[in-house]
Amino acid sequence: MPTYEFKCKCGLVFERRLQVGKAEEGHKCPNCGGVAPQKLSSATCTYSFKTDGTINPQCTGLSGVDLDYDRIIGEDAKEKWEIHQKREEEKREIMRKSGVDKTSISIDSDNAYVVITEEERESTRRIRGFNNLAISSLNRKDGDKILEYLKVRRRDK
Repeated sequence: MPTYEFKCKCGLVFERRLQVGKAEEGHKCPNCGGVAPQKLSSATCTYSFKTDGTINPQCTGLSGVDLDYDRIIGEDAKEKWEIHQKREEEKREIMRKSGVDKTSISIDSDNAYVVITEEERESTRRIRGFNNLAISSLNRKDGDKILEYLKVRRRDK
């Protein structure tokens, strides 16, 4: 359904999604309750329904603007994907050289991947275990297991 813009006598301008052809009747103003006529848009857009399966970009009615938006969004997505791939490759290289898995890798304050110590690994394992238990207990709504887990951990120290 298309979005239509209405302007009421009280001065309120508002938008509504309506079936094609329903906007000509006007729409009830949410401010004063009067019938607001459809405001004519300065830019119009026609939609073509193609059966070849292609997806057309969103139409703002200004083809130059549409192409610029699509180009900018595409370039931004490409740059971000390249950064992501580079970071993943850095992580794989550190794992390969160190012979560790992804649970033994962390990011330091300089945003670089580093191998964590055995003590840090054990601490991370305990935190993940507690987090998983907490989430599953919350999902089942039985928080008693969380309290029991905390009591056992306190005794271990």
